[in-house]
Amino acid sequence: MREKLFWLGFIFLFIAFFVYYLNFVSIKPDGDIVEYFGITESLINHQSLNLTQIDIDKLLLVIDAPKFSNPGYYIKGIDGARYPVHFFAYSILLIPMRLILESVGKNPLLTFPLTNLILLFLALMVIFRVYLNKLSNRLFGLALVLFSPLVFFISWPGPDLFYCLLLLLSLFALNQKQYFLASFFSALASWQSQPLLILSLFFILLYFLKQKKVVWSIYLIIVLAIPYLYNLLVFGVFSPWLVFQDNWTKLYGFGMQNLSLLKTWEQFFDLNIGLFWYSSLILGLFVFGALKAVRKNQVFLWLILAFFLTSFFYQTNPAWNYGTAGYGPTRHVLFLIPLLIFFIIQEISFKTVKKYLVYLLILALIQGYSLIFNGFLAPDTTKTLYHSPYAEYVLNKYPQLYNPTPEIFMDRTLHTDVTKPTSAIYKNKQGLCRKVYLLKEDLNKVINECGFIPHSYENQLKELAGFNQFKGLYVNY
Repeated sequence: MREKLFWLGFIFLFIAFFVYYLNFVSIKPDGDIVEYFGITESLINHQSLNLTQIDIDKLLLVIDAPKFSNPGYYIKGIDGARYPVHFFAYSILLIPMRLILESVGKNPLLTFPLTNLILLFLALMVIFRVYLNKLSNRLFGLALVLFSPLVFFISWPGPDLFYCLLLLLSLFALNQKQYFLASFFSALASWQSQPLLILSLFFILLYFLKQKKVVWSIYLIIVLAIPYLYNLLVFGVFSPWLVFQDNWTKLYGFGMQNLSLLKTWEQFFDLNIGLFWYSSLILGLFVFGALKAVRKNQVFLWLILAFFLTSFFYQTNPAWNYGTAGYGPTRHVLFLIPLLIFFIIQEISFKTVKKYLVYLLILALIQGYSLIFNGFLAPDTTKTLYHSPYAEYVLNKYPQLYNPTPEIFMDRTLHTDVTKPTSAIYKNKQGLCRKVYLLKEDLNKVINECGFIPHSYENQLKELAGFNQFKGLYVNY
């Protein structure tokens, strides 16, 4: 009986979410929507991936024109035509829902939340039916997902939720020693997020070491390599990110030179984009669950290390603030959430319903604040250009404590996606300067707006004069 009630509730929740997104959510053309939606247009119109003028004319009905001149999208292939730099697998999944919405006269951009929602509930259904038999674990797993930052990405116009679900499936398959399935799911996840290549290689290596099947291991590597073979065929390089001509790439390049301990800190604890501020309880429970799991199986230690090694490879991107669903967290750390959820479900048990309800109440209370101010099921994607309530509090009270990667401060202070280092002045509600990122060319501008530069910065200002035009310093008031 309880089994039937669970699945009835599960179906009811899906229908409720579906109705909500269909009727009460509007999707802004943010993120990489120009390509993920544009691919569907090309495939529907002429069953190929190159962008044509007919495609653009139709896309302009729902997407802003400047996106089509952005050097980060649709770059020229070796045949002279323009092709998407993002892999097309996720966009193929979007096509059925888009055709249905257009046939009933609904906004086609709703394709994203509705498709993402279906993928979410399908993945959870597989996990609950195949891997989680205990009702309490199913309920807590569902709560963990719905009270985690993953919900921010249901309405996000991109594949981030999709690849996180594939990683979650990989982890549960791994736990059941289904090494091939775990490797296959992780390879599919890497199609939509290149740094996951590192993680997928770990899964494939583990499969090879455990099963000793050379041919099938090679097949998995071929699956993993499909996007790179596509890039080689279309662009003549393994990764088009290496030939981007946007300003951040011109300034800093795309690669290992962008790695830093500061960015590692920011992935977890930055007041705007850090995972901790949106998943504090989940991170805490993960530490408890992971310690228990590692004692029982050393493979889990290597698994955790592989995930954290992968987090460094997300830092290779020279653009750092972009693409948060709401204030945060950054998409460069989102892939860790499946790992956190997996260990919590596996290692925290519920002997009584009362204990489960206590955990659920604590989860809702602690996670609830950040979920609500960030928009919960329908975050405002423009908030990626505004400081979070956490960051605002510190900037207003103790500005010297918050010194993020300059791009984060610039974007969120100037409320625009800057394309190169720019001076930025943060003021409180009374109009008083509290913190400035200062380039030497804007010294007089800052003095005019703030009235003065504190005398304690006299030596730093002398050093600033010798900096290049794109290197600045923080000034606190």
